[in-house]
Formats: sequence, structure tokens, C-alpha cells
Amino acid sequence: MAGVTNGLVESTNLAIECKIQLVKDKFKEVEKMRIDACESLFTLPKFMMEGKECVQKIFEDYSPKLNQIPNLAEKDIISIGEILSTNLFHLFLNEQGVESALLPAFSLMRVNKDGEPDYYYIAESLDRLLDSCSGINVIITQGFICRNSKGEIDNLKRGGSDYSAAITGNAIGADEVQIWTDIDGFHNNDPRYVKGAIPIRQLSFGEAAELAYFGAKILHPSTFHPCRQKGIPVILKNTLNPTNFGTVITSQQQESGIKAIAAKDGITAIRIKLLRMPMAHGFLNK
Repeated sequence: MAGVTNGLVESTNLAIECKIQLVKDKFKEVEKMRIDACESLFTLPKFMMEGKECVQKIFEDYSPKLNQIPNLAEKDIISIGEILSTNLFHLFLNEQGVESALLPAFSLMRVNKDGEPDYYYIAESLDRLLDSCSGINVIITQGFICRNSKGEIDNLKRGGSDYSAAITGNAIGADEVQIWTDIDGFHNNDPRYVKGAIPIRQLSFGEAAELAYFGAKILHPSTFHPCRQKGIPVILKNTLNPTNFGTVITSQQQESGIKAIAAKDGITAIRIKLLRMPMAHGFLNK
């Protein structure tokens, strides 16, 4: 459903400029996009109507906040996208006859006063919520969004939904965490620029984090930390090519030698040479 996130980001920019009417107009535009999407997403009239009503209710519940500009936070606005998507997906699975449960991220995902995941709270919340879903195998929740230590709407700031998945895997002690993207895992070079780049079947957490930091944009480097803490393997798979093996990331470094090359743009190197301070390292004091 392209364009929804862009529309919400535009809304935040308008909110910062206190252009209240323009924010309301943009919200109406995004709402219409989601309602129109229900026409193609659902087959049965009953579920199509429920989907449209779901979208309308989410925006109706949110509309009073539009009068709070400029106190309306960007985090509040951006959260709508995840809430809309997961509610419609939950309804879509119901139409397909797949039993599922929707657990709101605001009820389980929290960061502490330092902006880091509150693992104890998350684990306790998930344990309680999952008990109420006994017998249901498909659990849906939102990525990226959460609450902070004051109970306010917040977000994880980095790593997006992949980071949420890794945190959740850590909290429940998962056997593995699967991340589905549109590429066959990590490659030994950037396939956008290098012909013949091939997927890497296995990486250690350290290798994967380094590749991510130095330019491999498939995942944010922070994504690996929650799984690395408990030794939970991370498996990268391709939604467009699900039979491909992908990349398995574990605590084990199985091979030596060069596995991949990554490049990072926009780096400036500064070389300082002082003739009056030979072999000295105190020039930063000057």
C-alpha cells in the first residue's frame, strides 16, 4: 500500500508548521487510500465492509488529537501506519480462514528512560498476553512502535520492524528469528553495482553487524544485538523467492577468509600533520 507512510510523514511536517487544516486534509487523503485498498484486499463483501469500518474507526479515534497541534508528536502520527496495516492483515487472515491473534505493540513493547528496550517488561507482557492466545499459532503485532517509560507513544528509533522482531525473539526465547525482505539474504557484494554477486549462506553475528554498518543496507546493525545476547539464530529470507536458502546468522564463525565486501559513502578522512610536535599526540589540545 504505497504512499501511506509518505502521506503520514508529510502530515508530521505540516504539524510542525502548525498547518492544522492541511494536516486534516492529508489525513483524509491517507484514510481514503486505505479504504480504497480494502476493495482489492478483500473478496467477501462482509470482510470488505469490516475493513473499511476498521480504517474509519482508527482515524475517528485519532481525529481529536489533530486539535492538539503543535503538541501532536511525530511519533503519534507515524504509528498510525503500523496500526492500520496490522489490523487489516488480521482481518485478511480471518477471511482466509486462518485463525490469528492481534497483540497491540503498545501493550507489550516498551523502552526505558535511556531509550533502550525494557526486556523484563517486554518478556512479562508477552508471557501474559500469549497465555490468552493459547492454541492460536499465528500472532500479529506492530513493528517499530512502542511506549516509553512514561507510557507515551514512542518508537525504537532504529532498525524498524526487524529490530522489533529481534527484541520479541529475545523476550520469548525463540528457537530462531526469521527476517523476510526482498533479497536473498546478505550478498558478497552489492548486487546493485556488482554483477554476479551471490548470497552468503552463513555469517557470524559480528560479521553481519560489520557488513550492515559498512553499507549492506539489508538490516540495521542494532537488529542483531537482542538475538546475539541469547544466541538465537537470525535467518534472512526473500519473500519473492521463498525457496532460496537465504543467510543464517549465528554465534559461530565457520569459515576464515574474505566473505564479502561492503562500501560506505560519505566518509571524510582528515590527516593532521604538525611539524612542531614530532612524534607527539597532544595536538588536539591546541
